[in-house]
Amino acid sequence: MGPELGLFPMASSSWKGKGVMGTNIDAIVWDEGIDEEDARGQLMLVGKIWAQKSINVKAAVDTMIKIWNPIKPIIGNIIDAKEKTFVFHFGAARDKEKVLENQPWHFDKFVWCFNEANHAGKITNTPLFHVPFWARVYDLPISGRKSEANAMRMRAMLGSYIGMEVGPNPEMDRAIRIRILHDVRNPLKAVIPIRLNSGKVESFEVKI
Repeated sequence: MGPELGLFPMASSSWKGKGVMGTNIDAIVWDEGIDEEDARGQLMLVGKIWAQKSINVKAAVDTMIKIWNPIKPIIGNIIDAKEKTFVFHFGAARDKEKVLENQPWHFDKFVWCFNEANHAGKITNTPLFHVPFWARVYDLPISGRKSEANAMRMRAMLGSYIGMEVGPNPEMDRAIRIRILHDVRNPLKAVIPIRLNSGKVESFEVKI
């Protein structure tokens, strides 16, 4: 026999839709003090595969952990199979750092987005839109290839600027490499228009 809910008076529903974003509502106060559980939380990453088709989510988790070849075990859990979101619990900080440093990662040619877990709110609200890439810009003028200011000017076309890589002889290289943080919801531009000192605007090819 199930519980007789009629024995318990229900709270008024008149508050619905009122004060949800304010403070005039009775609510539990959440203690965000640091404890052992929080320390373990620092070794978590939330991830999402940006794929337009169905994928084998278990295979995605198992494959990535195998590729990462961690020092200590990594546990991967599916948050939402439909949205292709996951959480990874790392056993060692260095393993987590390696995953972040060596982005981007792919599964079945689809890119992963990773982010630190949202410790102050719902883990499902963790933003998963940006991925760091090395973008190569080809056939740039020899003069100015070493200029970080020039690389930073390209960020409006490519994404948030992280850094650049310049070889010992940049005048001999076909391209310069720029590290960017790209929003995967937007297509990456295939060319960048640049106004040269002559005043002429030319397009330069971009590849990742």
